[in-house]
Amino acid sequence: MQPLLTAAQMRAWDEAAARQYGLPTLLLMEHAGVAVAQAARGLLPDGGRVLLLCGKGNNGGDALVAARWLQRWGYRCEILAADLPADPTSDAGRQVDLVRALGLPLTRLESLAGVAAALAAADLVIDGLLGTGSSGDPRGLLAELIEAVNAAGRPVLAIDLPSGLDADTAAVGQPCVQATVTVCLGALKRGLAVTPGMLQAGRLEVVDIGLPGRCPDLDAGTPQRLAAADIAALLPPRARDAHKGQAGRVALVGASEGLLGAGILAARAALRGGAGLVTLVLPETLAGSVAQSCPETMTWPLPLLAGDFSEAAAERLGPLLARVDACGIGPGLGTAPGAQALLAAVAAWGRPTVYDADALNLLARHRECWPALAGAALLTPHPGEAARLLASSIAAVQADRLGAARTLAERSGAVVLLKGCGTVIAAPDGRLRVNPTGTPAMASAGLGDVLTGLATALLASGLPAFEAALAAAWLHGRAGELAADGGDRGVLASDVSEALPRALAELRLV
Repeated sequence: MQPLLTAAQMRAWDEAAARQYGLPTLLLMEHAGVAVAQAARGLLPDGGRVLLLCGKGNNGGDALVAARWLQRWGYRCEILAADLPADPTSDAGRQVDLVRALGLPLTRLESLAGVAAALAAADLVIDGLLGTGSSGDPRGLLAELIEAVNAAGRPVLAIDLPSGLDADTAAVGQPCVQATVTVCLGALKRGLAVTPGMLQAGRLEVVDIGLPGRCPDLDAGTPQRLAAADIAALLPPRARDAHKGQAGRVALVGASEGLLGAGILAARAALRGGAGLVTLVLPETLAGSVAQSCPETMTWPLPLLAGDFSEAAAERLGPLLARVDACGIGPGLGTAPGAQALLAAVAAWGRPTVYDADALNLLARHRECWPALAGAALLTPHPGEAARLLASSIAAVQADRLGAARTLAERSGAVVLLKGCGTVIAAPDGRLRVNPTGTPAMASAGLGDVLTGLATALLASGLPAFEAALAAAWLHGRAGELAADGGDRGVLASDVSEALPRALAELRLV
């Protein structure tokens, strides 16, 4: 896993390098600038033109180091400074003196005159305007320069983070540089790992700049970005003599009239995700349809009354719950009174359960069920469902996805998997993880049902709720990538289910 650091944590690490280990900050700047220059080489033609945009802080100093090395390697560099360091003896100030002594072209900007031509001539723009210490919207000439960069449409390499992006919250300033690649110095910053910040950053490259030891301010609440090895460690190979009774027994509650497809998608995903036995709970009028679409799934028919699950339905659920290892409730459930009775019965059961879709909508209305969630529940909301559960807004959730997931986990006592680009998994004890897998091709109906089935299968295999959520998020996204095969659209939910065994098999090679 990669820790996701705040600006303050990164500063503490830099300071510890100098104070505790005696490593000069000027040397760290040199390492950073060389790493930026090396990353830039991969984006440039031989002898290409580089436009470096510098501010007065350390990011500007890193850009100046990069300019020296790129010039040394035969690239044509032009440096435009939106501002210069106030202290000429600072690390960035010393870099200004050095590039001037070496004769590199450095211009202090007073206006945008000539900037458009410089941008048009550049094969690559390097953004060293603002660093992790900046906050709020860029103003004045700086804002105009960022807007000009975005309008030029040239490839942009951002140093540490795109200028205008908040390193801690992922809030995107107005304006904010749209980067092609972001070279993260030393460690990944929080604002780069979740939306909307990750969308501004482009491709992420984390580079080692020689910081000794580890960040001194890391704690259990520091978010971590998942890696394949983390998930592989949670899913050891099965014994050769394993049988279906040992692979996990799953119940999936939902699939009301008109929404049978959601239940079938969840059932298929549970089976593809490794469950040994899957039973789909559904209205008795639909039971015969399942055998044709998913013959591997068993059914548990419940009685209806005026198109809704009857009051007797919840009572008839008890014998099934007594024989399964985990339950998933929500896909296709509906929100009528009968569905609420089923939700209450599952919550009272108190065993490992995934709550999704209509189950989350019901929980938002019936908070008396929340005390039963503590311990074994996994909530899988999209931003709209999370907003309803938090009595907030989608905009507020998306503005701070890490904070929203953590708050919902604390309030509910359940593990929370907040879906979306950069899925966030939060535990009630404060642990936070961010999943990097997935693709825009997964913007398709039924993908949430697939995730529910997969997560329930992982719970049934014996994984605790937090670990099951990590594995489900990773595998779901990776299966989507495999199904998309490099494309960005046209993937069906059933395609993702079909790809789950391949995603699982990949982990055996990690």
